[in-house]
Amino acid sequence: MGVIAGRGSLRVDGVVFNCTEIVPTLGSETSEKVVGFSGPAGDKTTPVAPMLTATVIVTEDVDVIALQRYRDVTVEVQMADGRSYVFEGATQTNQLAHSVAEGTCDVEFDAMTATGAG
Repeated sequence: MGVIAGRGSLRVDGVVFNCTEIVPTLGSETSEKVVGFSGPAGDKTTPVAPMLTATVIVTEDVDVIALQRYRDVTVEVQMADGRSYVFEGATQTNQLAHSVAEGTCDVEFDAMTATGAG
């Protein structure tokens, strides 16, 4: 992937985006206690899709409009500490806003599956 700027990079459908922040969430399920009249009665689990948020460094070669349109793609995450994650069937979900003050753009992807290494 070359030199990593900031704290890591995303490779989205083969295009590399350098990032100042990346937060991968591998998904699975959440659990919470179910409470009845006599107190806790057990656990309720809810499936959760994998998701990823990142702050992309916007340079002249970053097409923010194209970034908004990614659907059903592979997103590879490379963290500065060497850890990596792969999100399959990922779709960019939020409305992108390019901040001129920070020179960045925040993205969010939901995915069908996610795996991690490292």
